[in-house]
Amino acid sequence: MRAELAAAAMDYVAEVGFDHATAEQIAQGIGVSRATFFRYFGSKEDALVSAARVVPMSVTDCFRAVDAEAGSTAWSTLRRAFAPLAEAVDANPAVLRRRRHLIAEAAPLRARLVSMNVKEWTELADALGERISDPFAARAVAAAAGAALELAWHAWLRDESAEFAHELDRAFEAMSTAFSITLG
Repeated sequence: MRAELAAAAMDYVAEVGFDHATAEQIAQGIGVSRATFFRYFGSKEDALVSAARVVPMSVTDCFRAVDAEAGSTAWSTLRRAFAPLAEAVDANPAVLRRRRHLIAEAAPLRARLVSMNVKEWTELADALGERISDPFAARAVAAAAGAALELAWHAWLRDESAEFAHELDRAFEAMSTAFSITLG
């Protein structure tokens, strides 16, 4: 129910504009009561950013669901963990591009997305800490994975013909390579 309401809220706001829609107007526009809207969301920003979630599992849950192959790195395991996200994005690119563009255009939505991401990367660092003995290294890998994901989102949004999985692969590879570049 939450995902359906978030999607309806996003569609409504895409029509009327972020600055022209209050939470109450969104609730009315999507055919639910104010109480129902606030049962699922703390604010209109929460509803709209929730619409950009493409998989029901958190990044941390995706990571925990991936078995580490013998000899695999945390980095390659994380890329495999992001596969369900990439598949979901590539299955419905037009809708997700519209939603991500709306978020990019509204400062309060960008701030809410950043807040949600900080929470996700903190949880991911904790999960990595279960497999990496150095907690600082776990936080560093989680932060780098978050940066790679953001890099992929930005590249994907700039190129209408791009596949998200390809951009995610490019971002992970670029970051993996970049850490070993010798400065001249």
